[in-house]
Amino acid sequence: MKKIALILLSIFVLFCVVSCSKYEDKKSRVVISINSDITSLNPMFAVSYTEGMIAEQIFLRLVDQKWNNEKGGLDTFPMLAEKWEWSDDSTSITLHLRDDIQWQDSVAFTAEDIVFTFDIYSDPVTESKFIGTFNNYYLRDDFSIDIEKSFEIISDSELKINFLSGSTPGFFDFDLPILPKHILEKIDRKELATSEFNHNPIGNGPYKLKSWKPNQAIILTADSISYLYNNDMINELVFNVIPDYNSRFLQLLSGDVDLMQDVRVESVPLISDKYQLTIGKVEGREYDYVGWNNIDPEIFASKGEIVPHKLFGNREVRKALTLAINRKQIVDEFMKEYGSVASGPVSPIFKELVEDNLEPYPYNPDEALKILKNEGWKDNNNDGFLDKDGQKFSFTLDYTSGNPLREFTANIIQSNLSKIGIEVLINPVESSVFFENMFAKSYDAWIGGWIVPIPVDLKPFWYSDLDESFPNVVSFQNEAADSVLEKMRNKISVTEKRKLYKCFLEIMHREQPVTFLYWKDDIVAYSKKIKGIEISPLGTVHHCWQWRI
Repeated sequence: MKKIALILLSIFVLFCVVSCSKYEDKKSRVVISINSDITSLNPMFAVSYTEGMIAEQIFLRLVDQKWNNEKGGLDTFPMLAEKWEWSDDSTSITLHLRDDIQWQDSVAFTAEDIVFTFDIYSDPVTESKFIGTFNNYYLRDDFSIDIEKSFEIISDSELKINFLSGSTPGFFDFDLPILPKHILEKIDRKELATSEFNHNPIGNGPYKLKSWKPNQAIILTADSISYLYNNDMINELVFNVIPDYNSRFLQLLSGDVDLMQDVRVESVPLISDKYQLTIGKVEGREYDYVGWNNIDPEIFASKGEIVPHKLFGNREVRKALTLAINRKQIVDEFMKEYGSVASGPVSPIFKELVEDNLEPYPYNPDEALKILKNEGWKDNNNDGFLDKDGQKFSFTLDYTSGNPLREFTANIIQSNLSKIGIEVLINPVESSVFFENMFAKSYDAWIGGWIVPIPVDLKPFWYSDLDESFPNVVSFQNEAADSVLEKMRNKISVTEKRKLYKCFLEIMHREQPVTFLYWKDDIVAYSKKIKGIEISPLGTVHHCWQWRI
C-alpha cells in the first residue's frame, strides 16, 4: 500500500509539474500572426515590414524613437548611445555609448561596431537596402561613406560623427541597427546577402533567435544579458506564419493567436467581449490612391520619351476625375471609423509638419462634367460616352486581387464614372504581376497604396527625375514641385519647413497627379492578457520588451 501511495503521489506530482510548466510556457509566450514567411533577419536585407519588425527585437539602434501624439512627431531617447552632444553648427555629433552592452555571444559592443556597420551599409558591393541614403555624410565617388572623414573613434565607448559641411543632419542619419563587426568582417562582402548570418543572427537586443522553421514559425526568446532584460518581460515571441486571412482570424478568436495586425474592417463586429480581445488602431500613415499615368506608357516604353498621356496628361481632367469619385461613400460604407478621405500625401497625424491639410475635393459629378466639357470631352455620337477627336473616354483600372477594399473601391469608381459618360473596365491582377507592371509604368490607371515613411520624405514619390525617384510611378512632372522638394532638404527652421509643406500640398491639390482616396488605419486585435502595448505609427510590436502578462 505504501508503494502504491508513493507511485500515486509521484504521478500526481509529475502531473502538476507538467501542467504547471505548460501553463507557465503559455503565460510567458505571445503568439503573433504574420501572413508570410521572411527571407532575412539581417537589417541590411530585411526589406519587408515583418522582417523589420522581428529584426528590431534582435538588433538595437544608437537612439530610440517614440511617437508623440500631441505634437504629431517623434521624441528621441538614448539606446546604445547613452548621451550625445551636437556641435554648434550641427554638422558633427559626439556619441557616448553604454558600456554594459554585449553581443549575444558575450563579446563586448564598441564604437568599432558602429563604424563597421555604416561602412558595409553604404558599400555598393553589399547591395544593402540602405545604399544611397547617406547624403549628409562625406562620400566617395561610388557613394559609399568616406569612413576616415566621417568617423573619429575616440575610445571604445566614444565616437564622433562628422557630416558634410552645409548639410542638415538629424538623428535619422545614424538611427540604424548596429551589426557585430567581429562576426561579419570574416565574411566576404559579396557573400553577405547569402550568408548564414541572415538566418542565424547574433544581435545585441532584448531577444535572440531560438528557432526558425520555414513557412511555420520564427521564435524569439528573451536574452538575459541584454540591458533591456527584465524578469517580468515576455519570455518568448512566436511569429506564426498563417498565409490565409480567415485562418489567422479564426486562430485569433480561438486564442491560438494573441495578436493580429491588418484586421479587416468587416471582421471587427465579429469580435465580441467573450473573446477577451482588445481592438486598437494605428492611425492613418497609409493611403490608397488612383494612379493616373501622367505620361504615355507606350511611347515611354518604346522610346524613353515623356509625352503627356492622351487621357490623364491634363491636370483639369485629373481634377474632374477626382470630383467624380465618391470617396466619402467608400469610407462611410466600407472603412467606417477606420479611415478618412485623403486630400494629399501627408497624413494629418504629422502635426509638426502640417497645421491644416487642405479640404479634399467634394463629390461633385456636375462640376466634373462641366470641366470635362470645357476640355473638349463631349458625347458627340450620342452613345452615352464622352469622346474627343474620335477617341472614346475609356480605360482599364487595374488593382491587386484578393483585396476586398480595393475591389469595393474599383466598383464604386466604375459606377461613379459611368454616370458622367466614362467607361471603366476593372481588372484584378495577381500581386507580383501588378507591382511589376506598376513600376514599369505600363498601366494607364490603377489603385495602389503607399505608406508615408518616418521621417517624412516626399521627394522619392514626386520628383520629376524618374531615374532618381523610382517610386514616382505616375511620372508626375512639375518644376514648381521639384523646387519645393529640393528646398525641404535644406537647413531650414520648423516655420520655413511648414511653409514649404503647405506650398507643396497646394501644388498637389491643384495638379491632382493621382486621386488621393483615403487614409487607412491598421486595425490591431490582441489578447487582454497582454499589458503595455503601445499602438503608434511606428508599429504595433515596437518596444515589445516592455510588454507584460
